[in-house]
Amino acid sequence: MTTVAQLLAAADAVKALVGTNPIRIFQWGRAPANVAAPYILWSVVGDSPENTLDGPAMDNLRVQIDCYAATGAVCDQLARAARAAVELDGENVMISLNRADQDETTNLFRDSRDYSLWVDP
Repeated sequence: MTTVAQLLAAADAVKALVGTNPIRIFQWGRAPANVAAPYILWSVVGDSPENTLDGPAMDNLRVQIDCYAATGAVCDQLARAARAAVELDGENVMISLNRADQDETTNLFRDSRDYSLWVDP
């Protein structure tokens, strides 16, 4: 199964912003303390398994992807790169823009979006 992190990490535009060693893409919606921005947080916020007649069941995941950066411009750039990476195959789509704001604690800019992703269980 391709994970959300693998989809994001496969995109050169994402890697150019979040680095590669280590790559700053974190699951469960939490980043390590003192991580450098920009970075991406992601988490599964819903799951709807779908049975098929011609093979194994597929899972339709609702995934929240949050992009954080020190400036609004970089945050927008990272959000666009993440969307392009996730929607690359044409099956996965953005379903909501949750918020674009500035975090009061970190002062980082945040772009939060939900996506519908189809994956093998």
